[in-house]
Amino acid sequence: MSKYLQELYGDETTRVKLAFDSEDPKVLHDLSQDACLAVRLEVAGNENALPQTLNILAGDKDNGVRLQVAGNFNTPAEAIKKLLKDSSSAVREEASYSDHA
Repeated sequence: MSKYLQELYGDETTRVKLAFDSEDPKVLHDLSQDACLAVRLEVAGNENALPQTLNILAGDKDNGVRLQVAGNFNTPAEAIKKLLKDSSSAVREEASYSDHA
């Protein structure tokens, strides 16, 4: 998927900046599937990410991505419930502050 994303959105640095700055939920959803951790971290923290995108990222293998999802106010209740049972205590703690906890 990253080769496709690179062709569509540019190199890694460009994709990280786009994930941080974008207000386009479709772009953010595409970038949520990037192999680059920095890109996924920025998508997870972006307030314009759709709940569906955040729900997917709540299952990311990286604790940092899940931590960002837990702190994003657009994260749906379903994802917060999952994050409250996360293996990372930091993720669980952040999820506990959600309005959906």
